[in-house]
Amino acid sequence: MNGYYAQQDVKDSLRLLIINDKQDSSKCLHLLALGAELVYDMPDSSVTLWVKAENLVKKNLSSRKTSKIDCDFYERRLADLACYRGFLFKIKGEGNEALIHYQKSISLCKKIGYKQGLADANNNLGVLYDQMGEFEKALKCYEICRQNTDTTVNAYETAMNYSSSGKVLYAIGRNEESIDHFKHSIYFFNKSKSDYGIAMACVQLGAIYLKKGNYRSAAEMFMNSLEHSEKAKDKHGIAEAYSNLASMYNTQGDFDNAIEYYNKVLVIRRDLGEKRTIAISLFNLGTTYAMKKDYESAVKLLEESLFLKKELQDKRGEANILNSFGNIYKNKGEFDKAKEYFEKCLILREELGDKKGICSTLFGMANLYLALNRKENAVLYAERSLKISKELGFPSNIAVASGLLAKLYNEKAEYKKACDMQDLHKIMMDSVRSSENRKALLQSGFDYEFRKKHQADSIKAAKEKGIYASAKKQEESQRILSYAAIGLFVVLALFIYRRFNFTRLQSKIIEHQKNNVEWQKKELEEKQKELLDSIRYASRIQRAMLPGEKFMIRNFDKLKKTG
Repeated sequence: MNGYYAQQDVKDSLRLLIINDKQDSSKCLHLLALGAELVYDMPDSSVTLWVKAENLVKKNLSSRKTSKIDCDFYERRLADLACYRGFLFKIKGEGNEALIHYQKSISLCKKIGYKQGLADANNNLGVLYDQMGEFEKALKCYEICRQNTDTTVNAYETAMNYSSSGKVLYAIGRNEESIDHFKHSIYFFNKSKSDYGIAMACVQLGAIYLKKGNYRSAAEMFMNSLEHSEKAKDKHGIAEAYSNLASMYNTQGDFDNAIEYYNKVLVIRRDLGEKRTIAISLFNLGTTYAMKKDYESAVKLLEESLFLKKELQDKRGEANILNSFGNIYKNKGEFDKAKEYFEKCLILREELGDKKGICSTLFGMANLYLALNRKENAVLYAERSLKISKELGFPSNIAVASGLLAKLYNEKAEYKKACDMQDLHKIMMDSVRSSENRKALLQSGFDYEFRKKHQADSIKAAKEKGIYASAKKQEESQRILSYAAIGLFVVLALFIYRRFNFTRLQSKIIEHQKNNVEWQKKELEEKQKELLDSIRYASRIQRAMLPGEKFMIRNFDKLKKTG
């Protein structure tokens, strides 16, 4: 059964339960749950259902007949209701309204000591703060959520929380902490047996490895993501895996393949109809066209993406597009426009604390000032970009910043610095574009369709070797199992044979004992007969020797008379 029909079954089941519910408490729960199921497709229906649930809550809370336990139940549902409404406003792009409802939910949960509700509301508020670019607030909310979540019962929710905080930590340049959080996320998704969750966390962890130049680990994570997405029949996950494939091609300078896969991603995401992911795909396609110097296509795609980002109040995404516009207009020679976009982007990224983004914008501004022949300004911005790149440990960023500085120092006749920068540039570029990284990209089977149709000889040989090794291992296992089975059969046969001999011996003993008893019984009966015959014979002799009874009576009477 695919995802759509499974979700439809859930909705139909909830509708049926609501019709048959006799208790207000169960009807209230089912109304809230159905509203949550419909929130994306039919938000107006969700609002109607939640109003009905709220009326039931208020009715029971105002009744004097409601017990203390039931009052606690309905107060919790009020807190849940506020959280649900906050989520609805968030997906509608009304961030301020969402914030009000989340804070209301948190306040109610604290008042009644509702830990799970407090965890849910803080988690949702953390997502909202993340989208608004208030990263420290987001991290604090995620931490509160974990503190109030029972990880043994809610492994999936814990995994989602770690994944969300991992993304924020990555955005502000705390990469090692981010990696640790994503590893925690994968661990808890495995505990909850969620293929969807594992795929999501793997793709995010892979993106960090990719940025750090660790292609082998990145490819491994992306392949894990694709595998689990296909198991889960998750179009979102498959699109994300393809997107990262395109990103790998981009890094290698293969823009045509990158565009091909980004277009596949866009088709899937337009079909799903989610504005956030459509905006991401448009941005990725736009920047790739810009790298191909097809600026007309790039601007068109980026403008559509920017419109969606503003609608969604995604400041981080908005900053990324402003930076791209700055680079495009610089390359087109429209320097005033480029400077305007870069400055807007830098202000926004500094407000967000987005170190990775700041690094990119500083590099763009350095190139702009170089084009304007204002080399002192160019050096200052390039040095700042290199400093942050080193802090983040991103080889590609270090490579471009050091390459630009080598050129600038050389023009300023600072040859020692120029030579140092050139060496650093070469080392970083070798790391980014090394043959080992290309091999990792191919051998990991990262391009799923390419592996199926056009595998290289080296990959095919590796695969055949793997199949041979697997077959050999399987044959060895079967041989061991056969020997084990034969050994077991022999042991079993010996056991049965011994049992048979023992049973036969027992039978003989029992038969012998039986015969002995029969013989003793027969002998006893014969002796008893002889004894009885002797007694009878003696009795007859005694009777023959004694006088008769009449004679004794007669003589006894005579003796009495005489006496």
